[in-house]
Amino acid sequence: MAINIQELHDILFDNLRNYSESDAYKNDRENPQHMMVMAETMRTYFEEKMVITYGWGATNPSSGATDPARFFESTVRFSTWNLSRPMTLGGLATRIIASVSAGVINHPLAFSVTPGSFFIRPLVLPQHNIADECLMRCIVAPICNWIKTLVNPAPLSGTHGVFAGATTSMVIT
Repeated sequence: MAINIQELHDILFDNLRNYSESDAYKNDRENPQHMMVMAETMRTYFEEKMVITYGWGATNPSSGATDPARFFESTVRFSTWNLSRPMTLGGLATRIIASVSAGVINHPLAFSVTPGSFFIRPLVLPQHNIADECLMRCIVAPICNWIKTLVNPAPLSGTHGVFAGATTSMVIT
């Protein structure tokens, strides 16, 4: 599991093409749902593929022994991923930022750690003429690369069994 730009591009392209060829679209061209298809595709993809690896440093407060666990992996769930009808790529970036900001990081049960959050940096989607080949260059690649730069604003403290400690790093793949 890891975020792959080409994989997301292909899934998104297929889903958008399938929707455009569907009866749902043909029967309701006045109310197109392309952005909803894009939003659901991205939400599902990132929930399935995004892995957050935390470095971990902890000791047993009683004995001083070091926790042998050096890292743990977490997942993320998004309560919403709303891309409803942005009029510009800047508007699309704003909606993606809001969707990712609402993500809930789920840690393994063995680690009782404070909830994580993301330090959100600006997301810039380059301005290009929108065409099929542009989907990856101006939307998918910048979003995937941006997500991989997210970090927690501070270490997460908690416990792992008898060990107390905190996260030392965070990497998204």
